[in-house]
Amino acid sequence: MTEGLRPPPEGLLLIAARARQGCSGRDVAQRTALSAAILRKLGSSPRKSTLSESYWRSVAGGYQWVGRKKVPARPSARGVARYAHALGVTAEQLTTAGRADAAQLLRTIAAEVAKEEKERRDVDAARRASGNPARVEERWLMLEPLLRQAPVGLDDDERDDLRDRVDGLLTRSAQWQAPHAQDAAGKPAAAKTAKAAKTAGTAKSAKSGASKAKKAAAKATGATKAAKAARSDRKSKGPREG
Repeated sequence: MTEGLRPPPEGLLLIAARARQGCSGRDVAQRTALSAAILRKLGSSPRKSTLSESYWRSVAGGYQWVGRKKVPARPSARGVARYAHALGVTAEQLTTAGRADAAQLLRTIAAEVAKEEKERRDVDAARRASGNPARVEERWLMLEPLLRQAPVGLDDDERDDLRDRVDGLLTRSAQWQAPHAQDAAGKPAAAKTAKAAKTAGTAKSAKSGASKAKKAAAKATGATKAAKAARSDRKSKGPREG
């Protein structure tokens, strides 16, 4: 692939597999997103969700840049395994090519993918067995491919941003809330309204009572003044005749 350098055996396997499938560099890069997700799930942290065309040339060609020169370099096990998984190269082929390390990692990736596929099939079978409504199944068949394809080609930050948006939609959208959740959300507001009404009623009652008490006090004060005036008048007229 470069003058004076020959691809290593594992590189030749990858080049031949890509040629058979007629894959573009973009196609191969997008296919490597699945292995990145699997490795991340298993606790590893790949630098990139998808591998670039320049990285492909380095892995398949068995070289790296040192300054402005290409020098022979043994491709990483992770890079070889991810490209092998994307192109359908088997672990046995990698072992024969002298890359047992990459073959072992490829087996791990393939086993996890198979496990996820089995879990998905089991869930689908359980839904069908439980009489899952046809309209729900129809929507899931429409939605699942979109969710699987949505993160392909995004870098780590973009993928996290997309996931946050999906989570936010599911959390905040009224259409995704269960009826009991909506009821629970409405109860506090209703309770506050009732409490406010009760408080207002109590305040009104207290105000009315205070007004009545004030009127009664005024009435009593008037009666007292009248009685006092009467006594004063009698004194001024002297004792009554017997």
